[in-house]
Order: sequence, then C-alpha cells, then structure tokens
Amino acid sequence: MIRSPLFFLILLIATHTNAKDWSHQVNKDFVTVTSSSMTYTDRSLCTGPKGSIQVLAEYTTPKKSGVSRDFLIMVGVTLSSQFVNKLVDGVEDKASCKTIDSTIGKPDIQISATLTSTGIQTTVKNASGEINSSHTSLWSNFPM
Repeated sequence: MIRSPLFFLILLIATHTNAKDWSHQVNKDFVTVTSSSMTYTDRSLCTGPKGSIQVLAEYTTPKKSGVSRDFLIMVGVTLSSQFVNKLVDGVEDKASCKTIDSTIGKPDIQISATLTSTGIQTTVKNASGEINSSHTSLWSNFPM
C-alpha cells in the first residue's frame, strides 16, 4: 500500500519537472524584432558515429519587407530541418539532432538567409567563415 502513494508522488514530481521544461519553450519569443528587422535564429547540435556538428542558422527580413513573422518562422524551420536532414542522411538511426539555446563555442556551419517580399538569398559558411554556397531565388521558384 505504501508503494502506490510513493509511485504517485514520483510521477507527480516528474510531470511537474517536465512542465517546467515546456514552459521555457512556450514562453520563448522565437523572433527578435529590432527597429529595422526581424530575425529567427535556430541552433542545432547533431551527434553521430563520427562526432558532432553544430549548426547556427539565422533568417532575417527587413521590417518593412512585407514578410510576416509567421512566414519567417515557417521558412526558417523548414530550411533548418531540410539542412539538418541532409547532414544525417544515411545515418539517421545512428545520429540525433537537438535544438540548443546557445552555441557552444564556434558553430561548424552557419546558415544565413535574407527574406524579402520578392524572394530569398541563402548563404552557407563553414567554421572558418568561408562561403560554401550561396543561392538567390524568387518565391515563385522556391521549393516549399
């Protein structure tokens, strides 16, 4: 009989602890707004059989561009997910990616994108800051 209340108490504490973790996410502003722009930042740490890779992605739009805050987040989440999926392609069962609150030292890969009402320009840099790729696309040609 004593085990039942003890189990219930442990379950209650564990549930309460998880609720605190979620409240951090629920109360977080995903977009930083300044007088001239809006920015959505995504940080991921992917670990696998050959080590780890840290990715920092920043998606920015001028405040007067006509791009909504929701669209900025949608494009940012979509592109970050696609990029991370390509990183772990072929080793999905052995790799995992986790969103982190801040980078740990210098990121291995930096993605930056500028969104306007006309289109998007993306740039991918390595840890040394060298550009690996850059692409500009109209929204009508953007694969979503």
